[in-house]
Amino acid sequence: MNARQALGISTLALAALAISGCSAGDPEPEPSGFALPKVSITSQEDVVAKLDFAHGIANTPLDRISLDEPAFSMKQFHAVAVRTDECMVERGLEPVASKTNWSPYLDFEDRRWGGWSVDYASEYGVDAPPNAGPQFFDTLPLGVEYNKAFAQCDESAKDSLKTVFAFTEGAPQIDYRIRTGSSNLAENAPAGRKALASWHACEEKAGIVLDPQDGYPSAQYKAQGKEAEIHAAVVQAQCAVDTGAVQTLYDLQAKYEAAYLDQQATAVQAFVKKRKAVEKHLDAVIAGR
Repeated sequence: MNARQALGISTLALAALAISGCSAGDPEPEPSGFALPKVSITSQEDVVAKLDFAHGIANTPLDRISLDEPAFSMKQFHAVAVRTDECMVERGLEPVASKTNWSPYLDFEDRRWGGWSVDYASEYGVDAPPNAGPQFFDTLPLGVEYNKAFAQCDESAKDSLKTVFAFTEGAPQIDYRIRTGSSNLAENAPAGRKALASWHACEEKAGIVLDPQDGYPSAQYKAQGKEAEIHAAVVQAQCAVDTGAVQTLYDLQAKYEAAYLDQQATAVQAFVKKRKAVEKHLDAVIAGR
């Protein structure tokens, strides 16, 4: 689950749900006209991804404008909290926005092709670490009536920022379309398919049974208990690193993103202009203006 998805959830539930991952089930089909035209990466040879292996985070060209960038996402959460506080104070209740650290959070591990942080796998298995994703002030100790009012004020706050959320949570923006299109092209490129095949072959050589649908270790490992889950997750992550597959895939991702940023320059420019306007509005809300 990314921060954009989490904004649709009551702030009270965010701390728990933001680190739990998305719900199971088939993904919804993309809207008509979502896919971008194919693009060539022949002029992007020098573009590579910078990988943070400890946290499973890949830095690629699109990050600087993404709506899921942690600093931008946190401003949305902060603005909602400020507006929620205004409502709570009107009801004679304690404001809590000032008790939260609104610095950019540590992003979640990027597992679009599988887990690749050996550190995380060794400690948490397939679970997200508790320090990843947005962290929020716990209002539960403030009691039932407080939290009932908080939920109402939270909804009112988000409604007051509906123009922001129409942009960030409405129809997929060009940043998401580029990210998705680049991922699809990366994993289906000859080098991407070869990388995934070597990654999976490494896991199977180590005795890990993979789900034929998604190539991840079988869900039965988690059902067998934490030790089995961690073992399978560590093998997956170690194979991602040892085969070089994770670097190859994200390098391809980075090249396609760079190519799309060039191909879609007009749409990107318009998107960035709107993103800056939204961020300016969020800054004003946070400042109490």
